[in-house]
Amino acid sequence: QSLLGQTSHSDQVALRAPLETLPKHNDLNLALGHEIFRNLFAHPDISAALATKSRWLISTHGAFQSLPFAALPMHEVDTSKPMSGPALRNVAWLGTERELVLINDLGDPVRFFDPKSNAIRDSYVGFGDPSFSGRISRLRTAQILDVQNAKTRLEAIARLPRLPGTSREIRATAALFRPNARAVRLGTQANENELHFLSASGALRGIGILHLATHGLVGPKGENSFGAALALAPPQLSAPIAPGKTNDGLLTIDEISLLQLDADWVILSACDTAAGDGENGDALTGLARVFLTSGARNLLATHWPIEDHVAQTIVSSTLSQARGGMAPSAALQSAIKSVIDDKSRDGTALPSSHPMVWAPFILFQS
Repeated sequence: QSLLGQTSHSDQVALRAPLETLPKHNDLNLALGHEIFRNLFAHPDISAALATKSRWLISTHGAFQSLPFAALPMHEVDTSKPMSGPALRNVAWLGTERELVLINDLGDPVRFFDPKSNAIRDSYVGFGDPSFSGRISRLRTAQILDVQNAKTRLEAIARLPRLPGTSREIRATAALFRPNARAVRLGTQANENELHFLSASGALRGIGILHLATHGLVGPKGENSFGAALALAPPQLSAPIAPGKTNDGLLTIDEISLLQLDADWVILSACDTAAGDGENGDALTGLARVFLTSGARNLLATHWPIEDHVAQTIVSSTLSQARGGMAPSAALQSAIKSVIDDKSRDGTALPSSHPMVWAPFILFQS
């Protein structure tokens, strides 16, 4: 929050998010960002070791799980002049200067540079725009508390804000694949039953890319806490699917761990699926990383609320370039640069070159 600011931003931007506020671009603390970069990486021994390395593997713990490494300036920035769209475009951001990958542990680092790990099977299934009935707006804390209450959970999930932009994102991404190699689940079909059926039948193991575009939620601690979860289309009545699985509109960490995955990519195009603030950091990072332990090799997640059209651009561009043989981290970096290079918003309060727009996207690898 100190790095990117914490003041209100217009509700007119389409977001999928449980955050109350977003920063204005003049609250960006570039001095703090560069100070963090220097404290982490500027020691002479560390700097020398990293000088020629284009791809950085980062294993994070604790508070660092919430740090948007991509938004750290590598060099001191002259902040005496207004940080306009062009000025922000000229900053040497860590995310544009280096390929960044978050990992659980280093282990044998050679596996992260094996070209075979870049292969993507030509098969895709996308879940998006679940049948929520709430008006299009940011998700509020009170709504999450309603979801937390087991007695009102189904009704509360049904009242979550609609996400029509995720339908466009899913369709645009699916269009990258042959008609007989893609499946789209939208509206009422974007539910847990559909996903668990794919898993139980063994079909999910044959899917190269699993794409989930929806709300990411973290329930407050308490007796009925669901921890971290993805919200999907709620059923009329909650019902067991299989041992450990319940069709209640929440895809929880425990349920994800039971999925039979063998995915080249999992896309979590939701809010806060990489990490959150405070206590939420561990829970949300766990939500992302459980997909890796369940069989995903690459996972694209987000740190904070994302704009619909930016999500569509980043996801489609990243996958398109990765399918062309580019390394996953290079594909994401290239997609981010394409957003930053968009000058159409330079005269607005939040230009495309502002890290609030492009820096939430982060790549995990197993």
